[in-house]
Amino acid sequence: MAALGLAALLGGCGARGPREFEVAAGHYEATFDAARATLRDWGFELDRVDGRAGVISTHPKTTAGAATPWDAEQSSLRAELEDMANRQQRRVRVTFEPAAPAADWQPGIDLPDPEGPTVARVLVVVERLYRPGMRLEPSAISLSSRWSDPVLIDRGVQPGAEVVVRQDLALADRLGAAIRRRAGAPVPRGPEHASSSER
Repeated sequence: MAALGLAALLGGCGARGPREFEVAAGHYEATFDAARATLRDWGFELDRVDGRAGVISTHPKTTAGAATPWDAEQSSLRAELEDMANRQQRRVRVTFEPAAPAADWQPGIDLPDPEGPTVARVLVVVERLYRPGMRLEPSAISLSSRWSDPVLIDRGVQPGAEVVVRQDLALADRLGAAIRRRAGAPVPRGPEHASSSER
């Protein structure tokens, strides 16, 4: 969750396509329910569902890209190949905040007026799983062995670590568009969205 927050800070806060959209007054509950149902439909296991704070987050969902063609997370051939070549997973976080927040309001705190106008944001981060310590044997994979480093163990890197490598903006757009459709809100159309595939 800390990694998701860091990615959100690095990503800025300007409105960009379907992954960030306004929710009209009186439509918060329907949009929140649509976000929850959409993530489930896409195969994500929900981690936190907090309607009072306007937060939905998921557990990581692993994928092998082109090797698992039933996955729908990839939005391009490049993403398919990247996921196939690396051990990767995605986490999703959908947040709602007041359209005009008070100066003392902070994200993650209960929404002061859930039925007032809000802004929904969809964040998707790609994490790469590292497993340092494998000593491969070229003559026979069954003869491969593992080594351990006390320093890496102390740092929490061994036996493995998850590192955020990027945001998946294309998937965030697709999820945002799907949420809006499910909630009955119009999805904006324009040159910047024309190439985004939708599920």
